[in-house]
Amino acid sequence: MGRLVQPQRIEAVQVPRTNGLEAAGGTMDVAIGGDGFADRIAKYIPGEVIAGYMALDRSLVPSAETFNDKKRLLMERAAQGTKIMSEAIGAGPPMMAPEWHLFVHRNLPIAVLAMGLVFTPLYIRQMAINAGGGIPWRTHAAVATLAFFVWAYAIQGSAFTLGPAGQLYDGTYASALVVVFTLVSGLFSPSPMRANSTGAGAQVQGRAL
Repeated sequence: MGRLVQPQRIEAVQVPRTNGLEAAGGTMDVAIGGDGFADRIAKYIPGEVIAGYMALDRSLVPSAETFNDKKRLLMERAAQGTKIMSEAIGAGPPMMAPEWHLFVHRNLPIAVLAMGLVFTPLYIRQMAINAGGGIPWRTHAAVATLAFFVWAYAIQGSAFTLGPAGQLYDGTYASALVVVFTLVSGLFSPSPMRANSTGAGAQVQGRAL
């Protein structure tokens, strides 16, 4: 069924007239299909985005010891007003000043996290387009973006350990947050879609939990 959470389909089902539905034309709407609770939990976790974030975070942001050592060096150079010049032979352009280098160094963890938060809904939307555009994706995108943030915290992303906000990671809170969010996320599902004669679907109001 693909990586997108599948909504329920609303279909008109013929029922016997003995049920007293003559005035309603002898039909009633029934919700069928759709991903269940366990399937929604699994699909809401954007595994590909989390893996990409982990690789980018670990490659761009150094270890805590290296990070702090480099930060200390940059602060010393900035305080002394040192200008770092290109070491290439000849008159090359100057490299980044210590002040700007320190600014980038401090905020790189947050920038990498922000990239993941922006990319997650775009990724879900692209999956919906690739699937033909007939499946509602906004609920999936919203829950998956929150799931990315939760898992970025759980895997000790550098934004929560080395970012400008300081040390925010706590292993106990991380474990509890993952468990609670995972269970709660399964309660959300896309709005049901009404099937039509051509086999396509049209989204209808309401949510099926």
